[in-house]
Amino acid sequence: MTRRLPALSCPVQTRRWQALCFDGEAWALLPTNPGADALPLLGLDVVADFGSALWLRARWRGDASRWGWRWPAEQHLWLRRGRDAVDWPLLRAALAQGRRWLGDGAPTDASTRG
Repeated sequence: MTRRLPALSCPVQTRRWQALCFDGEAWALLPTNPGADALPLLGLDVVADFGSALWLRARWRGDASRWGWRWPAEQHLWLRRGRDAVDWPLLRAALAQGRRWLGDGAPTDASTRG
């Protein structure tokens, strides 16, 4: 059984998005347009972790009316510990769930090695 983390909302300052939201299991971007629905993310990757700043890549399914049906759309976000209102350790713990470390995804079972 995996332990569910608390929900959080982290303000971001871009033209299209006002917040990055986590409901305890999945990430979403909250648009700046009033009344618009949150955009569920396919993935949220940590591009670089500087301790007091994070460079994130948010990916979602592209627009079917354009080339997006073939490639996911993405947005790069910068989060800084001093600027964001959320609890920084909680944000980092939520991001660590999907983080890929060097060697992840490689077979670890001795029987699968050649």
